[in-house]
Amino acid sequence: MTDIAKLEIRIESRDSKKAEKSLDNLAKKGGKAEKSLDKMGKEAKGAARATDKLATSSRKAARATDGLGKSAKGATSPLK
Repeated sequence: MTDIAKLEIRIESRDSKKAEKSLDNLAKKGGKAEKSLDKMGKEAKGAARATDKLATSSRKAARATDGLGKSAKGATSPLK
């Protein structure tokens, strides 16, 4: 007795083209997202530097105000 088998494979090209287009679109959007994240990282570093400068200026202003308060106290001591 002889067994005969037939195997048929069919690929719908419309589905594969749609999948290819979707993958290409995903790759483009991934690249754009990467660029956006890089830009955001650079901007965050700039903001951190500005915050550091502000903190330094605030400390200097606090010391100056403290010194001014001590001078004012010293100036009014002889009046008591």
